[in-house]
Formats: sequence, structure tokens, C-alpha cells
Amino acid sequence: MQPISLKLENFGPYENSLIDFSNFYAQSLFLITGKTGAGKTTIFDGMCYALYGSTSGAYAKEKKCAQILLKWERKPKSFLPLNKVRKPMK
Repeated sequence: MQPISLKLENFGPYENSLIDFSNFYAQSLFLITGKTGAGKTTIFDGMCYALYGSTSGAYAKEKKCAQILLKWERKPKSFLPLNKVRKPMK
């Protein structure tokens, strides 16, 4: 699986953010870095929530619905399924 983009709304520190992973395709390896509490783990939790419907913690802000849109592809097949999860977080 190769992530293409991840959009997070009302999820952890991300109110309305788009992460474009295609910028890193030229590299065979990339690193997600940042200060403590910056939201690094939240990126992976957002991907897990979009794929499996659960996370390791509660991320909704002020009882708003969290929305996660994950675009990805799996080779050798070239397809781009869109996973959209919109429900109140627990």
C-alpha cells in the first residue's frame, strides 16, 4: 500500500489539514519528525482510523465529527480507493 494523500478534519491537532505523500515518491525512504505533541502519531492514527475504524486514542475536538479521507494505491494494480469515515469519535 502506498499512501497518496491524507486529509484530517477535527482530528487531534489537525483542524483542516491535507498531507500529500506524493511529494516523497522520489525518495525510497522518508521520515516524519517533529516536536513532542506536534501530531506525528496522529497521522498514523488517522490512517488506521480510515482503514479500520478505530484508533489508539480519542481525537475529536469539542464533540465535532472527525473526518478522515485517505487516498492510496496498491501495485501492481493501479487503483485509488477513497476511504471516508465521518462519525463522532469516542
